[in-house]
Amino acid sequence: MNDTHPAVARWAAASAVLAAGCALVAWLAPGGLGDPGRIEVTDGASATVYRQVTDALRGLPHGLGRPLDLASDGLLVALALLAAWTALPALRGREPRPLAALAAVGTAGAYAASEALKLVVDEDRPCRALPDAESLAACPPADDLSFPSNHAALAAAMATGLLWAAPRLGAALAAPLALATAALRVAVGVHYPHDVLAGAVLGAALTSALLLALLPPAGRLLGAAPPFRTGRSRSAPTGTAPTGAAGRPGGPGADGARGPGGPGAGGASQSTAQLPATAQLPATAQLPAGARHRRARQPERPGGTELPGPRAQEQAPDATASERDATASE
Repeated sequence: MNDTHPAVARWAAASAVLAAGCALVAWLAPGGLGDPGRIEVTDGASATVYRQVTDALRGLPHGLGRPLDLASDGLLVALALLAAWTALPALRGREPRPLAALAAVGTAGAYAASEALKLVVDEDRPCRALPDAESLAACPPADDLSFPSNHAALAAAMATGLLWAAPRLGAALAAPLALATAALRVAVGVHYPHDVLAGAVLGAALTSALLLALLPPAGRLLGAAPPFRTGRSRSAPTGTAPTGAAGRPGGPGADGARGPGGPGAGGASQSTAQLPATAQLPATAQLPAGARHRRARQPERPGGTELPGPRAQEQAPDATASERDATASE
């Protein structure tokens, strides 16, 4: 129940952003479905601004038209490289980056939507509709329509994704690059101002709506997946009792029994077998420091025979005293 309200709010915000963007694009469109023939915009605020821009740049050499036209393509490449750089951790598999994938989907969707709108609006290029306004770049073919601008839609979509992924980088580089791309399309004379404005609104609105609606669930989906790791994890073997140097006086043997002077075979293994595998310790580690020293060096019986141990030594009679008593009785 707690996840329902945020999801509804996200979808409502995404729908509002997308509806506002579509309404603005529809308002900027000079015509639409049902209008017969090709639409030519020859008057209005957008045509006036276009004439003013082309008149201001009329004195520039015509040889700059082609480089400036290619510069708008280069700005799109720069935006794509910035987007790839921010998505580099996801491409290397270090961490999930659903934002990069959704921004790429939004960019592709913005391009597809702008191409579809071109067929619906059917607006001619200003360099063909306004012959009195001389453009710097060569006019595109007649079947290459004007509204909205594909360059502006792609630039705005990528800039929006960068603003979400890296706000400082997006504000410092991505947004100015997107604005420069849109301005260059008008400066070289291949688009009206309302063409690039509609394309920018379309790309930004579509990408923002997609991120608002799908970014949180996509992040949870990728976050729940196990991380991609290479190699095998090493774990300590369980169920193995610690062993010591066999035959060392006072040291544990290979089978868990102590050496000469220690408990019999199986005594130490029974005590350690009752503990968990990770908690099994040598028998000497479970005794106080003084007891370990006492068990480390056991007294010897005269003749070189070792006593069985401290506990047995306490319970056994003194061998020397028994021999003295036997001699005295004789």
